[in-house]
Amino acid sequence: MDIKIEKESSDFNIHKKIILFLSHFYDDLYSIEKMEKGIIMEKLREIAKIIGEEYEIIIKLHPREEQNIYGDSLNIRIIKDKPSAEYLIDKASIVLIATSTSSLKTIAMNKPLLILDYANIYMPINYKKYGIRVLGYNDDLIKAIKDYNQKGERRKELLEDYCGKISNSNLS
Repeated sequence: MDIKIEKESSDFNIHKKIILFLSHFYDDLYSIEKMEKGIIMEKLREIAKIIGEEYEIIIKLHPREEQNIYGDSLNIRIIKDKPSAEYLIDKASIVLIATSTSSLKTIAMNKPLLILDYANIYMPINYKKYGIRVLGYNDDLIKAIKDYNQKGERRKELLEDYCGKISNSNLS
């Protein structure tokens, strides 16, 4: 499958697990952030080659972002506008984020989350403090996806620290 930008589609193969990368906007002035995007795309391409037919990889672009920063790749679907990030998070088997407020949405929706920190860019949330897995360049992303476990994550505490008191939640 060649890369294509989808604007309105929500047709997903119900027999595949979705690996969702929620992108974030980078200003062209920050070369280290552009380097990180290149590394993330390299890792996603690697996953696409290895992980096989079991998964579908989707990149949801930030609203201010254009597709050309990622280039072309086989077996990776890029979505620009619709469906919404919230819809995609709900459908995803696991969500990958470098730095984005969408991490809070993912946590609130109690979906599996891995933080990708390949360029050691400042993150306003100390995910490790709350037991959320943060992966560096040398960490095995495929193993982290396949072996994902929320045990030890303190999601409710993180959300309360950054968003305020939460009641009636099934988060731990």
